[in-house]
Amino acid sequence: MNKKGRMSYKGFIFPVNPSVIKIRHSSRLVEDTIPFDADLVRDFGRRACEISGEGELIGSDCAEQFKRLREVFLEGGSGLLLLPVLEPFYAFFENLELIEEPSDELIRYGFVFFEDTSAKHFENSPKQSHIAADEETLWDISYKYNVPVEVLLDNNPDIMRPDTVLNSGEVILLC
Repeated sequence: MNKKGRMSYKGFIFPVNPSVIKIRHSSRLVEDTIPFDADLVRDFGRRACEISGEGELIGSDCAEQFKRLREVFLEGGSGLLLLPVLEPFYAFFENLELIEEPSDELIRYGFVFFEDTSAKHFENSPKQSHIAADEETLWDISYKYNVPVEVLLDNNPDIMRPDTVLNSGEVILLC
């Protein structure tokens, strides 16, 4: 889990977490009706996780914040999504919506992400994240995974120095 509690996608860190985050897990179930017998339900596996919600961008630069978020949306493709309550995973930014007419210091928006379940992120790929232990630093993680500390600092912008002692359970993005 993202213990710092900040939602981010492809490096865009949401200045304020969305006020509503819905996480939807579902399965592919097919029901066959069998005459004069009980229905047969078959499970064809899980569907991609859907994350949707609503939030607000606040402050005198809220229009600029929305512009940056829109640019991330327009990039397309899959990117790493960090949520306050789940392990990081790759997702597609499926929908970005302006909910009401913006004011000078407030923009309400909605969003939808879908988990990227394609094999390219999971087969033969190095570990994507690390869960920090007590008293661990980025230097320790750099040594453990042979990842340059500069890469760890770039991937974890909320950590300012490599010698910062991390909180136990904090998720560190490796790549």
